[in-house]
Amino acid sequence: MLLQATSPFRHPDLLRDGLANMRANKEAQALVAVKPVDVGLAHIYTASAGYLSRLSSESGAAFVPSGALYMIRPAALRESKTFTPSRCLYLQHNGLTTLDIDTEDDWIIAEAALGAGRISLPEMK
Repeated sequence: MLLQATSPFRHPDLLRDGLANMRANKEAQALVAVKPVDVGLAHIYTASAGYLSRLSSESGAAFVPSGALYMIRPAALRESKTFTPSRCLYLQHNGLTTLDIDTEDDWIIAEAALGAGRISLPEMK
């Protein structure tokens, strides 16, 4: 299990749910906490040779890792050398619990959210 210090607002239930999901699905190699991409795939572009092109997939929702939780079976990590092997479950969470503090701007957002009472640091039991 990887718990990055840059995700201070992860809720303890995320960890409990992640463990329960991994225990329930013996075929899964890993589990990653994700947050939804704010726009549909039809609004996402890639850049190549200086030009934009729209993603070709019109499928449903898209997600990115939130950074709050990575779980992987040791054998799968040794074999795949990635936290997202082919049989990787996902656990979606939303809102400020997904905040990953990587930049000064992220820090400012975290301070503002705490100051405004929009989020609190989880109590550890």
